[in-house]
Amino acid sequence: MAVVKMKKFTLLTFSRLKAKLLKELQKFEDVHFKNLEKDELEAELEKELAFLRRDASEEAESRCEAELFKVNFALARTEPYSTAPKGIKALTTPPRSLGFDEFDAYHEQYDYNAVYERLKAADEAITQARTEISRLRGENDNLRPWLKLDVSPEEFDKGKYTKSVVGTVNRLAWDAFKAGTEESFKEAYLEALGYIKEDAAVLLTVPSEQYDDILAHVKTLGFSRLSLGFKGLPSKLAEANNARIRELEAELEKAQNSMKDLGPEHVNLQIVYDYYETALAREQACRNFLATRDVFMAEGWVPEEEAERFKAIVEGVCGKEYYLAEEEVARDSEDVPIKLKNSKMVSAFEDITMMFSTPKYNEIDPTPLLMPFYMVFFGLMVGDLGYGAILCIATACALKFMHFKPSMRRFLLFFFCCSFTTMLGGVIYGGAFGVTFITPIPTANLADFPSGWKPIMDTQKDVMVMMIVTMALGIIQILFGVAVKGYALLKEGKIFAAVCDSLLWILVLLSGIGMFAMVLPGLPGFLKTLIPAVFVICLVGLALTQGREYPTIVGKVGGGLYGVYGLTGYVGDIISYTRIAALALSGAYIAMSFNIMAGMFPVSVRWLLGTIVFLFGQVLNMGLGFLGAYVHSCRLQYVEYFGKFFEGGGVTFTPLTLKNKYINITK
Repeated sequence: MAVVKMKKFTLLTFSRLKAKLLKELQKFEDVHFKNLEKDELEAELEKELAFLRRDASEEAESRCEAELFKVNFALARTEPYSTAPKGIKALTTPPRSLGFDEFDAYHEQYDYNAVYERLKAADEAITQARTEISRLRGENDNLRPWLKLDVSPEEFDKGKYTKSVVGTVNRLAWDAFKAGTEESFKEAYLEALGYIKEDAAVLLTVPSEQYDDILAHVKTLGFSRLSLGFKGLPSKLAEANNARIRELEAELEKAQNSMKDLGPEHVNLQIVYDYYETALAREQACRNFLATRDVFMAEGWVPEEEAERFKAIVEGVCGKEYYLAEEEVARDSEDVPIKLKNSKMVSAFEDITMMFSTPKYNEIDPTPLLMPFYMVFFGLMVGDLGYGAILCIATACALKFMHFKPSMRRFLLFFFCCSFTTMLGGVIYGGAFGVTFITPIPTANLADFPSGWKPIMDTQKDVMVMMIVTMALGIIQILFGVAVKGYALLKEGKIFAAVCDSLLWILVLLSGIGMFAMVLPGLPGFLKTLIPAVFVICLVGLALTQGREYPTIVGKVGGGLYGVYGLTGYVGDIISYTRIAALALSGAYIAMSFNIMAGMFPVSVRWLLGTIVFLFGQVLNMGLGFLGAYVHSCRLQYVEYFGKFFEGGGVTFTPLTLKNKYINITK
């Protein structure tokens, strides 16, 4: 349960062996390559290797990315028609498994390019058909107000005795417009053919000799002349458009059916996608190498326990045609990638550590040290037997019956672990879903507890007790964190630093707490003298040592006094742990409030409406409780706990691995 020890290697071999070697190392999944900067290498190995160049092939990467684009396109088009299980069924169905050799050759045996071309043709046909249908329907919308027009627009001014013009008039003014025009020009013919939003579409036919006079008159009445953008009778044009739309819809259906027929290819395309993602990872790994025309050079790290396997893989691929140098890694190396190794349960909490920072190579892995505290804090913040039971059953069923990627399984296992402390918190607070029924403690306070029994900590009556208990838990975690810092310093041989930066702080905190306990009756007299003496002596010790790294006397004195002032920070840290009680109280009162609201409905509808309110309130409170507990438990680890002993800033171990998003690759 620690940071995995690493070995650094330098490997040189022939470029013709690189492809096969990278495949084997990708299956190995435990090699982290160093990005070799040529300038640094020249400084290290002088001028002999100055002829080396970066071994990245942009052409090969571009080829993989181009194939991935095609496969992604095909996957997106076949997904709606895929025969693969979906939803919950997909999660309960194990992914398809292939051996690595079969997986690696699949893209050559399966003609995915033919599938892509058929899908591309169908997609283009669908796009064109939809675009044309949309255009024709828009054209029909423009024709709709003029469908009653029985003369083509190009014939408007070709009449021997009459001329016609079209335009719009506000529909509310139509009657007045018609009456006014007919009154002034009795030979004029006006007809409202339809409507365009708030206007009437108007046809105006008049004698040719009165055309200009009538046109000038109607403009004063609000007439706006239009120039129609089509030729021919609107009704005939609309009929032709509708016929064409029907043809296009048939073509659209044919193209969609063609795409639907390719739905079963979705699962095969997933294999091809994983292949090219895996191949792209190998090509991108080459960015880390330096090479000549015939030889390439790689540096990196492997876990010490896997070094022999790594060497066997290299020898199995390269025979005797390689040079491999291995070296031990110094504890203070800053560029060593960090891999954590913990038990299955503890590893579920590694993401909490990594969200804060990756440990350095010479640091303690804080994951096992945060796990018990995190679980306890999470459980006390939610503190409901019912919520914990639901979380336990849900995560247990998901882990047992569903198939997830390792990262998701760790996340589920994390909440599965926290479900037990949540149930324990419910037992301590005495209930589930806002109802108190676990009362194991006898009490004489019959006014508040008529049964004579009470919970271990009642969320309504024991608020101060909850505050004190949570601060006590905070003191324990803070002291433990300071002690871990001392252990780390001792491990590095820094005995004086361990005394100054760990032991003195522990004694100050314990003696400071002890002075509050001096008010208790029955405390032996010698302790009343010893505790303040220890407190003062340790404070003086802190003042003399906390500024020791400063070169000047003024700096040492100022640093020491500032270090003593840091005691106020510890007080703030301890008070911060009362958030545990605050979240527990808020969750309990919200649950209780929804229960009260559910019981306020009349008996005749309570079973329905009351149940709805109860379920809604409890689900909402449970979700908020889990979210709040997750966030605030992280906060307590990151700020109050990690600040005492954990610095972080390491490099995460990112080995060359198989990229199997969709399928399971057996090695």
